[in-house]
Amino acid sequence: MPLLETYLQHEHRDVRLVLMRGFAVALVAHENAASAYKSAFTALLERFNDPKPTLRIEMIQLAATILRSEATQKQINRPIPGHVHLFEEITPYLKLSLIDPQVHVRRAAVSTYGELANELPSIFPSEQLQKSLGMRVGDKNLKVRQVAVEQLCSIYCKHLYAWIPDTVMQCLNGEGGVSLLESQFEKMLPSLSEAVTTERRRPNSTTTPQSQGIVRSLRKSVPPLFDFETADVSSERTYASALAELCGHLSPAGFALLLTFARKKPQLRLTILRLFQMRAEVRSKDPRSAEGQEVINNIHRLLKFLQGITHAERGEWDALFRAKDDKISKAFMSCCAEGVLRYATEREVFLTTLKGRLEGPVLKFVQDFLSRQMMLALDVEHVEELLSRLETTIQRVSVSAVRGSVGNDLERTVSGLLRALLLCGCTAPPFLHVCATPLVTLLKKLCTTSDWNVPLSWVFLLLQFISAWLSHESGAGERHGDKTSAFPQGKSLLETLNALCICIPEVLFRGAAPLLTGKVCKQAARGLSLLSMAGGQNWGSTLEELVTVLRRHLKSAASEAVTPKAVGWLNALTALAKNPRSAKLLQEESLAADISNLLLVAIRDDTDTEDAIRVKVKSTGPLPLSLSSAVVDAAAKCITAIALSHSPNHGMEPVDRALCILMGAYKAIGERDAYTTGACRRRLSINQQLLKLVVRPSLDIGKELAVAVILSAESETSVRRVVQQKITHHILTSQCDMRYVALLVLTALAEETKSDYQRLRGQLRRVGDHLRAKQVSSGVTLSSYIAYQRVWHLLFEELFHYGTQCAAFVMELLSRSKQADDALDRGSNVTRVICDLGIRVMQECMGQRQIAVDALKRYPGTVLLPSFFVQNASEAEVVGRVYLDPGVHIAAHVPFRAPAHATAASGSREGVCDSELNVDDEEECQAEGTHLSGWRGSDSRGLSMTP
Repeated sequence: MPLLETYLQHEHRDVRLVLMRGFAVALVAHENAASAYKSAFTALLERFNDPKPTLRIEMIQLAATILRSEATQKQINRPIPGHVHLFEEITPYLKLSLIDPQVHVRRAAVSTYGELANELPSIFPSEQLQKSLGMRVGDKNLKVRQVAVEQLCSIYCKHLYAWIPDTVMQCLNGEGGVSLLESQFEKMLPSLSEAVTTERRRPNSTTTPQSQGIVRSLRKSVPPLFDFETADVSSERTYASALAELCGHLSPAGFALLLTFARKKPQLRLTILRLFQMRAEVRSKDPRSAEGQEVINNIHRLLKFLQGITHAERGEWDALFRAKDDKISKAFMSCCAEGVLRYATEREVFLTTLKGRLEGPVLKFVQDFLSRQMMLALDVEHVEELLSRLETTIQRVSVSAVRGSVGNDLERTVSGLLRALLLCGCTAPPFLHVCATPLVTLLKKLCTTSDWNVPLSWVFLLLQFISAWLSHESGAGERHGDKTSAFPQGKSLLETLNALCICIPEVLFRGAAPLLTGKVCKQAARGLSLLSMAGGQNWGSTLEELVTVLRRHLKSAASEAVTPKAVGWLNALTALAKNPRSAKLLQEESLAADISNLLLVAIRDDTDTEDAIRVKVKSTGPLPLSLSSAVVDAAAKCITAIALSHSPNHGMEPVDRALCILMGAYKAIGERDAYTTGACRRRLSINQQLLKLVVRPSLDIGKELAVAVILSAESETSVRRVVQQKITHHILTSQCDMRYVALLVLTALAEETKSDYQRLRGQLRRVGDHLRAKQVSSGVTLSSYIAYQRVWHLLFEELFHYGTQCAAFVMELLSRSKQADDALDRGSNVTRVICDLGIRVMQECMGQRQIAVDALKRYPGTVLLPSFFVQNASEAEVVGRVYLDPGVHIAAHVPFRAPAHATAASGSREGVCDSELNVDDEEECQAEGTHLSGWRGSDSRGLSMTP
């Protein structure tokens, strides 16, 4: 081996490969070979850094073989003194292979690392695995992410590491994450065909599978006499219990994402059912008739929708729809029919029917993706087992937690069972009716229990389930013409929900977090609204009584110290504002005044010490939510919901009043230190509701301009990023005009780093693609010297991204804007300065594309300006004059530093930062605590850079 060691670095690839394999065989064959030849062993480990990617992959596979052999030998032999621990030597190199520059090497490393972690859990502990393999879920390559998710799902199914479900959910942040999660989620659960027990948790157990089956059958026939018999039955790990355990390991945010996927499945099944029903209808109609053409158009629309929602890219849906075998369409209609209670059985029959009737790629698509997107492998027996386990566990809690709190393990177990039942109800609405009666009974029992402290999170999960059940049953009652028969326990449930809305009983809400209190009251109010609408006038009077009580509580809360109950009351009113019957009771100005007073009290409250903590510079993490900040957030949402609940007959006056209240609250926040956690969290809450109020154009443009200034002046990164995401969400999901897109562009004013600017540019490009898809033209304008020029560059780079056809229109728009006066200040030339600066930046951007401005033809149409611009007396003189100072430096690219040759004038400082530093890079300036691009000031012409 010493003689052959030098050949591990031979110039020929094949020689190195042969030596690598030979040395690996020697290490596997002889236990002390690595100790005897440490130099040769070190030279072999250096092959992890071989210049050839194929040899690095081969070295990863050889290392896995060595580690498996070492694990086997350790189980047989005792450790030898002076023995080289191969695990400690090889594992660091495997970790480094996970971040190899080559995609194929990373993919092989992730696969091998996951297999070893699954086989040798003692070598790869949970914490180490989370920091290595868990990070690959965020890899930039889709195939690497896919292998990482597959390996993590396999590891979780066998070893149940609690952090894996949330880590797997992070795959949604990357491209293709939705289809990846839908196809791999069930791999975290045991197979339905195998009997999975807890043998690994009881290593001393000697019970055979046959005897276990006999014991289970006896326990079904003979009632348990002792407590340990019932506990042993519930400790067996089945498919249903594994689903509950998985739901319990998810964080609240991760479980909310899982519910989103679950709610998608009934809609998908309904769409598929309608598609194949229309397939049968179109055969009986004349395709040339108007009715036949309408059916054909609907079929094309559904096919396009299904192709997008199921991520089918190779014409799979066309093949399924055009299949000549009618058994294929009947199989789809059977498994997608309403009222199915055995989806696992239906899916098995469905796949069996399709085998041999579809081509290979189409069948693979249905087996691996579509069948799992349509349904979870759940039967009604699984739901009944979850209910039985829930009842047994609650009985154990009642016995063990008398006059005390519930243990963490029992609390997590019950939460997992409730989450699993909610998941079953969302993925299959017929399960809602199966679980409704026992869960409503459980809610009443928990709300009347005083012997032990009931976790409020259980009540919240029960309310989520009951709201989903009430929504589904009310819809079914409307379809069948009967609204009251679906709620046999309606009266008693109404009283329970009414009490929860006003935070009664006191014991249940004692010591609860403000955020959780608000969620419980909001869910209770939603359920109460659904129940009251179904119960007619008798139950509807309960809403009036509830609103009266809530108003009395809020009026008294404004004169006292803020409490978590105030968050709950405000959230209950927010939910009631979305009910047409109760919304009318909330539209009095006196209620708005009471909420406004409570909002100002919470803004000025400084009793929470965590509100005084200063936010770290450039921090992007979530801001903590104190009690006062929670009250501010809830009050702002309540004011917005009430304002938007008015009918269109009231016009925009309620929205204008809400804008005045929230902008007054924003001004009150300015009295605090702007960079503390409390101020940032309060500004974030106000900004989000301002964005919601200005989605529809207001009659008073002055208020919208004030909102634009507020958003553009936000200098804290953690607040500004959330605001940008909120604006983007409204643009992509609501009918927003270009006025709203301007709000997103304006946030570029406060960006101070190139990375943040590029992030914003990516969001705006996404918005631009969305608007282009809907054939909406973009033409938003605003600018400045250093910070304002970034807005112009951002706009023009997006406008000219796919061509310069709109350049003539933009030129005409700027020219027309120069001719008009500002309605708010007719004597000001600020708008003309902005237009001149925009023309100069546009010329620079077009110069980069080697397009002469003289070659632009005049725009043939007419550009109409909004009422914000009014006619000027001397239009010809205004157009021919340049208002921009010739000393202003215009950057050819996105400006992020002051020009090196700029000098400060004696009277004014145009285009120069206050510090007058000549630096080459903005990052150096930030390191010294100076922010050049964040300069605020005003020039000699009165162009204000501050709100």
